[in-house]
Amino acid sequence: MLDRSCRNLIRYYRACYQADNRDLTLFNVYHRDCEYTRFMQGRETLISNDIPRLPLAKSYGETLYQAQNTYQREKTLLYCSFFLLGKLPSSYPGKRKVCAPLLYYHAQVSIDNNEYYLSIDKSKPIVNWPLLRWALAEGKQPNEPEFITQGITELDVAKLSHWLSSMSDKINCLELYHYPNLTSEDDIEAKQHQEGEFNLVSASAITLVKYSLASRGILHDLKAMAVSSYLPQSVNMLLTGAQQATSYPRQSSTSAPSTGREYLSGLTAADPDNIPALLSHAQRQALINAARFPVSQIVGPPGTGKSYTIACLALERYLQGESVLVVGQNNESVNIVGDKIEAMLGQQDFVVRVGDASYHKKLKRYLKDLLSGYLTQQENRAKQHGSESLLKQKQKMQRLEKQFAKRCQKAIRYGMHTWKAQQHDSLWNRFNAWRAKRATLKQDILFDVFAEITKQQRIRHLALGHYISQSRRRRLHHVLNHHRAQLNRFREAINATNSSEQASRFDTIDYPILLKAMPVWLGTLGDLHRSLPLKAELFDLVIIDEASQCDIASTLPAVFRAKHVVIVGDDKQLRFISFLSKDKQGKLQSRYDLSNQTGEFDYRNVSVLDLANRHIKQQQAIVVLDEHFRSKSALIDFSNRKFYHQQLKVMRHKPGNNTDYPLSIVPCQGQYKNGKNQQEALDVMAFLQTKLHQQSAMGLHSSIGILSPFREQTMLLQKLLPRYATPDQINHHRIKIETPYGFQGEERDIILLSMCVDEQSSGHQFRYINRPDVFNVAVTRARDEQYVFLSSRPHRLPSQSLLFEYIHSIERNHQYALDENNDFDAFQAEVSRLLTLNGINTWKNYPIAGAELDLMCEYGDKTLAIDLIGYPGESQDYYHLSRYQIFQRAGLTLYPLTYTRWVNQKHRVLKQIIQLLGASETGLTSQENSIY
Repeated sequence: MLDRSCRNLIRYYRACYQADNRDLTLFNVYHRDCEYTRFMQGRETLISNDIPRLPLAKSYGETLYQAQNTYQREKTLLYCSFFLLGKLPSSYPGKRKVCAPLLYYHAQVSIDNNEYYLSIDKSKPIVNWPLLRWALAEGKQPNEPEFITQGITELDVAKLSHWLSSMSDKINCLELYHYPNLTSEDDIEAKQHQEGEFNLVSASAITLVKYSLASRGILHDLKAMAVSSYLPQSVNMLLTGAQQATSYPRQSSTSAPSTGREYLSGLTAADPDNIPALLSHAQRQALINAARFPVSQIVGPPGTGKSYTIACLALERYLQGESVLVVGQNNESVNIVGDKIEAMLGQQDFVVRVGDASYHKKLKRYLKDLLSGYLTQQENRAKQHGSESLLKQKQKMQRLEKQFAKRCQKAIRYGMHTWKAQQHDSLWNRFNAWRAKRATLKQDILFDVFAEITKQQRIRHLALGHYISQSRRRRLHHVLNHHRAQLNRFREAINATNSSEQASRFDTIDYPILLKAMPVWLGTLGDLHRSLPLKAELFDLVIIDEASQCDIASTLPAVFRAKHVVIVGDDKQLRFISFLSKDKQGKLQSRYDLSNQTGEFDYRNVSVLDLANRHIKQQQAIVVLDEHFRSKSALIDFSNRKFYHQQLKVMRHKPGNNTDYPLSIVPCQGQYKNGKNQQEALDVMAFLQTKLHQQSAMGLHSSIGILSPFREQTMLLQKLLPRYATPDQINHHRIKIETPYGFQGEERDIILLSMCVDEQSSGHQFRYINRPDVFNVAVTRARDEQYVFLSSRPHRLPSQSLLFEYIHSIERNHQYALDENNDFDAFQAEVSRLLTLNGINTWKNYPIAGAELDLMCEYGDKTLAIDLIGYPGESQDYYHLSRYQIFQRAGLTLYPLTYTRWVNQKHRVLKQIIQLLGASETGLTSQENSIY
């Protein structure tokens, strides 16, 4: 019978995470992260089941016993067997010496009659897969061998030798046959220095290993969650889809303007107008969903402002008096969010950054300076922006927006009167046209009203930024003056030397007070335990960024700390990598009564993004960000069509000529071999060198990325780079060479894409780059230019591959041009004609951001869009103000031009448009080519 209880699922995912062991990579037991390492002598007796536990020397056993109990989260005790010895290839970055176990077991030291014994968990032998990836032949993806059992015999060792030899000729397994006799430590030390092949020897050792930064504390937190008396609603919703009874709403604790509406979930209802940002409809809905649903989701395709949305979400919750934690799998993504928050406010130290040793050190220093008085100077007497003044500004904005809409509606009616008078010269028509002219000319040009709205918007956003900064300082001063002891206790807790001491100090802290002083936190999933206790619903909102890269297990401790959780990511971008074998996962499912055939409990292939999508009950809890800001239209076009059903509205689509096409194929004559293509790499470097010289001649410093799907190719390119670029050039152009995994969440102005494959490449290589997530990330990192280096003729690529489709789409679209349909209406035609006579380029019905603009104008490097209003036909209606704001986010100004104003003040209108474009007014022409 299936056991779908939350606690059983937590235990299951913890076991998967432990067995997966992605973050406990052992390459050398002599490394500083491995302590108290001791090799066994004589014969192996523990893993062979000859004895149930291993007696230890008293002093050694006492040392291990104390260490395992003091550092429960930081370190783990292992019993290691079958050591791989030698050196990694020269392309491997860092130290290359290898002395690492092929198998290891979690171990524990116990006391019996004042004697110390070591026992191991024989049910869970763990294969050191990260190490084997370097040793096995490329393309081998073996399952966990069945012969690795609870008791390993000489026959099992023979099978192990055959299994490894069938997959790699780099491993010498002959010395395995000495088992159960063990190799001496002196022989092990000598074999580490041999280069050219690995030796796998019969050896066993005990070592205390420090968990890597990415996984430290996760196993400990999951263990505590599994026995917790209370599980938050967010955990239940995420794991099972079951929603608990909702709590009564609480009153808003903020003095900021609010709608006053609150949802039954306990979080204050969102007010997206309260933050200093222009938001799309999707972004506004994301903010509303965060307060409304215990679990909601934001889908963020490449370049759609995902990090900006998260920053806005954090600020909006802060203004509601609530606490926010933003977490991700790596530092890069959360750092971007922090930078955006501080850029919006113009203030540093607004967020609390937790993470690895460097961030932990900064947090300690910040708290020390804060408590020492260095950061608590009295508020200056600059103008204060209170909630009342913000409310007045908001009301003024609303009046202007209503005025703009009313003027646009009247412009349609006035335009109809003007047109009818031109069509039928009756007294009544002339009278209505006169009234329309009189009313229009009495008022300012409609663009001036829009310009005033834009001005007031900037003023309000600036005031909101000041208000938020002042509010944070006031909260901090209040806590320092009335609850200073709480900050001192927190400082002592994060300075604790071990986990047991830290846990006791965490218990003395009043967290609502602490989070009032420091309400917005950023960190990585694996490092939360450094600075935050495992306390249920510690934060009002937790945001999981880049969720497709997050496995379920490592995310659960963050979700446990949340009242509500927002899952952010894109299932069409890269996923996390699991080394857990399918067979091992099946055994764990059986152990925890979760065996089924539906893939419901598939740890290996289901990210936390997938899990949230599966269990969210209401479609409105999911929002897709659909405005793409990163790339030129041609650079995102393939992914938009292939992966996103053409739902992305390209916000960088501007007029250009055919020579500006940003995608190019660079033919190469290279050959793919052992994961790399030497000639193609040289061609990439030569091209880079030429590009750097061109950039220098033009005084440009465009950022440059070099991307290849294959790790060995990126290592070759990294090795070649110093020959073709100076350190200053690498720094100024931010040159980065990585696989798609290293570029996820990043972008560059120029991308050089080394596809590596040739016409003889096997199906395996194409299957890898044919993965939609890998390919999508690879081709969407460029902002301005992308060069695809290809060692195959396009028609020789496999016709079913994504690479074939991509290359042929480039060739097909290279002669890019706008639709030259000449079906202008009369109003559109005359405006276009007169602007052209004044030296301004124009395009009609120009597509951008999911809409068509009546006219797009360009002069030099400036552009202006014109919304024609009031002339009967397609251009009669007007865009809603929200659409004007969309164009503003795309960096485009929209000029509303009414037909009645054009007919009666043509010269004034032309003059204003020319001024906005920065064109010359000399010889301004406005009287030619009238409509009638």
